[in-house]
Amino acid sequence: MLDEIKAYIFDLDDTLYEEMQFVRFGMKEVCAYLGEKHGFDMEKLYKSCMEILSESGRGKTYDILCDRYGIKEDIPGLVKIYRGIKPGLTLYEDAKKFLEYLKQRNLKTGIITDGNAAVQNSKIDGLGLRDKIDSIVVTDMLKTAEGKGAAKPEREVYLSCINELGVSANEAVYIGDNPRKDFIGARSIGMKTVRIVRPGGMFVNEKPEKGYEADFEINLLTELINDQVTGKQDLNL
Repeated sequence: MLDEIKAYIFDLDDTLYEEMQFVRFGMKEVCAYLGEKHGFDMEKLYKSCMEILSESGRGKTYDILCDRYGIKEDIPGLVKIYRGIKPGLTLYEDAKKFLEYLKQRNLKTGIITDGNAAVQNSKIDGLGLRDKIDSIVVTDMLKTAEGKGAAKPEREVYLSCINELGVSANEAVYIGDNPRKDFIGARSIGMKTVRIVRPGGMFVNEKPEKGYEADFEINLLTELINDQVTGKQDLNL
């Protein structure tokens, strides 16, 4: 049951906001730079960029784009432009309502997010979350006791957040969208877990391997208010 929960800890991308908002904004910045420097139409470059992204994923988007248009450009420099953007982003409406609900009830909140630190911090700032969330853990900024980097699903990232919030693991729930890494680490320290499945999310069709499942599954965060989740047991908020 979640009636003993004192802290709600969230993934960021495709949990609290649509990640493609940031991607689209960043791609436009890169295409505007390339268009101005090399004399190409920015909108044409952007359309091609999004097509490449859809077909090939993010790893080689700029390499393929530059090859297609015969552009000689420093690819790490383009990545730096993308990572350095300061976008205005919008929370999902249900996320906005649920965070307000938690604040009204004086329940603690946290975020644990993987990815490049500059990018993830830019997203957090673009969403105006600094003054809304009690603990923000950008795993790219963490180091383990051995001096190595930390990331989900390692136990350290969840422990870092609950320790900062001053709650025990069984008093916290982790909410995310990626069954590959969001839940197994949280469950290993005794946290409850909730998977949010959003249309268009990167992991919407992902079937979790055994042991990687969340305790509960929802489509909107506000279902945690209305007690409409599905899972191993009913919620009682």
